[in-house]
Amino acid sequence: MCKELFALLLTSMRKNILSSFVFICSFISASNVIAQLDTIHYMPPLHSRNNGHVEQHYLYLSTPVSAPFEVTLEDGQGNIIATPTISEGSPQAVYIGNGQSPPSKLLVPGDSVGVVLYSSGIIATARSEFYCNFRVTDNNQAGSATAKGKSAFGRLFYLGSMPQLGENSTRSFIASVMATEDSTTVVVSGYDSGVIFKNGAGADHTSDVMSISLDAGESYIFTGYTNVVANRTGFVGARVSSNRDIVVNTGNMLGSITSPTGTQDIGIDQIVPADRLGSKYVLLRGNGTNDMEKPLVVAAEASTEIFLNGSPTPIVTLASPGDYYSIPESYYSGTLHENMYVTGSKNFYMYQPLGGAPATATGGLNFIPPVSCFLPNSVDLVPDIDKIGPDSYSGSLVVVTVGGSTVLVNGAAVDPSFGPEPVAGSDGTWETYNITGLTGDAEIVSDNAMAVGFFGFNGNAGFAGYFSGFGKSPNLVLASSNEVGGVPCLPADSLFLESNFDTYQWFQDDVVIPGETSNTYTPTDQGEYYVILTTAACVDTSQRLFVWDCGVLVPIELLSFEAEVIDDEFVQLDWVTGSEINNDFFEIQRSKDGINWETVLIEKGAGNSSHVSYYQGVDRSPLFGISYYRLKQVDFDGNFSISDPITVNFNDDDGFKIYPNPFKEIFTLETHSSQAVQAELFVYSIDGRLIDVQTLLLQVGLNSIDINLDHLSAGTYSVRLVKPHAKSTDKKIIKH
Repeated sequence: MCKELFALLLTSMRKNILSSFVFICSFISASNVIAQLDTIHYMPPLHSRNNGHVEQHYLYLSTPVSAPFEVTLEDGQGNIIATPTISEGSPQAVYIGNGQSPPSKLLVPGDSVGVVLYSSGIIATARSEFYCNFRVTDNNQAGSATAKGKSAFGRLFYLGSMPQLGENSTRSFIASVMATEDSTTVVVSGYDSGVIFKNGAGADHTSDVMSISLDAGESYIFTGYTNVVANRTGFVGARVSSNRDIVVNTGNMLGSITSPTGTQDIGIDQIVPADRLGSKYVLLRGNGTNDMEKPLVVAAEASTEIFLNGSPTPIVTLASPGDYYSIPESYYSGTLHENMYVTGSKNFYMYQPLGGAPATATGGLNFIPPVSCFLPNSVDLVPDIDKIGPDSYSGSLVVVTVGGSTVLVNGAAVDPSFGPEPVAGSDGTWETYNITGLTGDAEIVSDNAMAVGFFGFNGNAGFAGYFSGFGKSPNLVLASSNEVGGVPCLPADSLFLESNFDTYQWFQDDVVIPGETSNTYTPTDQGEYYVILTTAACVDTSQRLFVWDCGVLVPIELLSFEAEVIDDEFVQLDWVTGSEINNDFFEIQRSKDGINWETVLIEKGAGNSSHVSYYQGVDRSPLFGISYYRLKQVDFDGNFSISDPITVNFNDDDGFKIYPNPFKEIFTLETHSSQAVQAELFVYSIDGRLIDVQTLLLQVGLNSIDINLDHLSAGTYSVRLVKPHAKSTDKKIIKH
């Protein structure tokens, strides 16, 4: 029964629901929280700039469960693709397709990017837990992306890809998203204003913010080609947010971080949301040349300091979320093989560009899991470590584990030449193995927490991925016969967590509780509790839990409520709760005068939660000028509370829109004006030369004016709209 309840908790992991059944189980096992091992996996579709570089592709399925069970593979619309049977020691490689034209469920041609896809992508489900790994190959390229199960579900992500130094007719960046619920709005922002997205339905997308509406199972591919200079590095660190859970793939199809533009490879992976990151990472150097081995850090929070190999001095401070830094290869060190310890003052994304061999054609990209004491201690198994379909590669494993551990591969001790190699700066907590020359299936076991990656390479291509990681620290459980709205509260019987650690130290509100060193504690005061845990050489922290006094419970703790005009087109509303009690749903209400209110959005609440929850909504038809928004929170019993209003000034006299863009001869300029005035539209060449001026007569309200630039040659231009008593605004236009 405990296992079923735990699966239910995982299903709602972002919301961290606490309800009255939490004290039925005496503890929750952290070993069950393994990102890649799950009963459901989403794999959004991908696209390559060149069809010939993505030929045979497969889903590799494996499981540690001894009893055979069926895995159902469906596309986004629920059409069944295959129903393979797997069991321990009997994995399956399921053939998905060859190339992307005609499309397969996981690879689509150019006319399918930049548009909503209804039956692409794959959702894999089963009654038992399994691994799901995508692999693609042709004679000269290879790639791999490992599905992360429900740990991939989230609402805020920062993207990583290879920062590219030049153009090749095969290179691109890519991010693909897949919705898990209906009425999902995805907003992509924070990229270079010069980035241009391919659009299979017509003119390329040039907006500085992309907003997409999806229903459950639908997907969307954002991709840009490197013939546009801004597309080479301008999409690294982009922000992806949504109002409901989505799954995200990111990387390059193809790409390279090296100077030569004649060689490149696939570098893709599936990532997890920002709330599942860590601040400590161990990387093993690949086999590439020095310019191929530059780890990529992407900030998820402001003012994130990055430290290398235990140094007390940060190598860089990333000022804003989405800022990134490429770590020089020289910070790798070691004797048997080289590794690197990367830590941060805050949680961050860790991507690893690397080479399968000392040839720039074998580059790849890994999304690295943070190290923690709560990682699993086995991976059973990585299938066909040296294969993608019929193509053979040199297979290798990388293992990060607690110092002093014993590691077995397929039941045998690891050759001493492969490790362990101590991780400098970790004070003996972590050590690594680099195990080469493997073929077939690989089962890896340690007597302590570990992360396992694999890679394969030949002279022309390489692929890589992690099969374990993103283990979650254990939850504290409050056992209480007292509750409000289904939430246990004080006075309580006890706080407890699992008992398979070596030492415990309890804290309340970041202050040590003297003498409390067991796995159980009876709280008497309202506050935030957590435990410092040790096992072997590993020290880590439990999840934090706020314990409420039954007499002071409130429906929600609203940390913030903000509204922002996006690209002069819509209003984005973001709010954050620190906790929720008996919370059914939110209404976003809007008013022109602050007196008469209308509901424009409804968003489901988390029910009961003692952790931070993030929400987002989009008003696509905002009121012109100044308007007001407020948040109405409604309980399951119908009681409600209303936030203070916030103010938005939408489409004031400064803003304007242009469509279509790119255009052939004529585009439409749309702008609001609070008075009848004469305005000028200035057109500049890409190097800043003024080449055209047009006078516009604006009326009060919304103005839509056709602008004829037929006399200009094809190319990229900048336009500036100048109105009396208003700030001038520039936009980029492209004439075909």
